[in-house]
Amino acid sequence: MSRVPSLEAIGLLVGIAASVVYSVAPDLRERAREWLRRREEPVDEWILSLDGKDLATVTDREFVDMFWGGFSVRPFSAEDVFVLTDKELWEQCRFRFRHKASGREVRAFNEGHQPDSERPGDLRVVVRGLS
Repeated sequence: MSRVPSLEAIGLLVGIAASVVYSVAPDLRERAREWLRRREEPVDEWILSLDGKDLATVTDREFVDMFWGGFSVRPFSAEDVFVLTDKELWEQCRFRFRHKASGREVRAFNEGHQPDSERPGDLRVVVRGLS
């Protein structure tokens, strides 16, 4: 024989659930707003720097594979091209990416393909972790 809960019991459970949701809702609403704000940031506008010196703008994200994105690298000066194409600096992970709009800095990223000095007019970098 199965027991069917009474309407009073169902009402009590709904009331308890509503009070729990109401008490934690402000925190959940704030976390949801923060998540939406971060999702609205343009993910393809970054500043690439080395040792505190801004070297280039990183833009035009293209999907490469899974979590990898390809970006166009636009150096601020001709001298910066030589620094940006230094393979040792990329292997040492010394570069920093800073989000242009929010100022958020990404130090942990995986480099898949660094800019190539053979094509100075078309510098591109493939990285994972810029999101």
